[in-house]
Amino acid sequence: MKASARQQGAALLVVLSLVAIASVVAMAGVKSALVDERLAGNMRAMAQAQMAADWGGAERLSETPESSGLSECEVARDKALDGRLIAGWSDVLPVSGSETVGYRYIDCLYQATPLQLIRGQVSDGEQVLAQHFLMVGRESEGDAGLDLPDLVPEECIVVSSGPTWPPIPGVPASCDNFLHGEELKPDGYVAEVAQEFADEPFNPDGCANQGKLVYCAQDQGFEGSMNLASYADADQIVIEYEGQLTLELTDASCDASIATTAAPTVEAHGDVTLNGDLWSSGSLAIYGDAEGSTVVTGTVVSTGGVSTDNITFVPGENAGGGGGGVVWVDRDD
Repeated sequence: MKASARQQGAALLVVLSLVAIASVVAMAGVKSALVDERLAGNMRAMAQAQMAADWGGAERLSETPESSGLSECEVARDKALDGRLIAGWSDVLPVSGSETVGYRYIDCLYQATPLQLIRGQVSDGEQVLAQHFLMVGRESEGDAGLDLPDLVPEECIVVSSGPTWPPIPGVPASCDNFLHGEELKPDGYVAEVAQEFADEPFNPDGCANQGKLVYCAQDQGFEGSMNLASYADADQIVIEYEGQLTLELTDASCDASIATTAAPTVEAHGDVTLNGDLWSSGSLAIYGDAEGSTVVTGTVVSTGGVSTDNITFVPGENAGGGGGGVVWVDRDD
C-alpha cells in the first residue's frame, strides 16, 4: 500500500528534525571541546607564569635592593595588571631559554621593607597571555637592642644612677646607684637620630619613621604620650621630649627598644612583654597591673631612679633584633 504524500512529508520532517538535533548536538560538542581546550590552555599558561615567578624569586632572593627612592610594591603591581609598567622594571629574563616564558623584576617597598616584585609571565611574542606576581627579599637584620654605653656592666639587667625600688632579685648591688650618671644619658644618641630625620616629614602626632626606626620630637608636635601598639613593627623608638613621658601597652608585646631624653612611665595593662631595651635620661617607671603578667627581657638604663610594680625581669632572653628571615609573599593569593 502506497503512503500518502502527507505521510511522506511528515516522515521527511521527522528525519530533518533528527538531523538538525544531531547537528546541534555535534556543534555543542565541538564548542565544548574548544572551550575545554581554551581553558586548558589558560590554566597551562597560568601555571607556567607562576613557575616563572617562583624561578625568578629564587634567582633574585640573594639580591639586596636599595631602599631609597623606591615605589610601593602594590602600586607597581596594580599598574602592571592594567598593562602599564612603571619605570624600574627589568627586561624580560627567560626561564630555561624559553622564548615565551620568563620574568621581570623591580625593586620596591612593602610595609617599609625593600623587596623585589617579580612578575612571571607567558607571552606570544606580542602580548602577555598570563602573569603571576611574587614579592621576595630578606627582612632587615634588625637592631632592636640599643648601642648602650660600654660602661654598662653585662651582668646588670637594670642600671640606674638613683635607687631601684623595689630591689630586683638577681641584680647585683653594684648596678644600683651607679656612679656614672651623666655618662649613662642617651642624649648624644638621640641627637644623632634627630640629625638623620632633619628632612623627614612628621605625622600629626609629631613622629616620623625611616624603615623600622621611629623618631618623635617635642618641637614637631609630640605631646608626651604614646600607645606602643601603634608602632608594633618598629625596631627602635627614639623620643626627644622634656618632661614626663607616658608609654602604654595593653595585652601585647613590644619588640622595639626605646631611648628618650624624658622621664618615662611605662603603663602595662594585661599580659605584656617588653623585649627591647629601655634607656632614659630621667627617672624610669614600669608599672604592670595585678590582673596581668608584665615581663621585661631587655636591659633598663636610667640616669635617675627606677621604680617597678608587678613586673617580672627575665635576664638573658632579649628577643629584640630578629634574625633577618626570608620574605616570600605570593601576591596572587
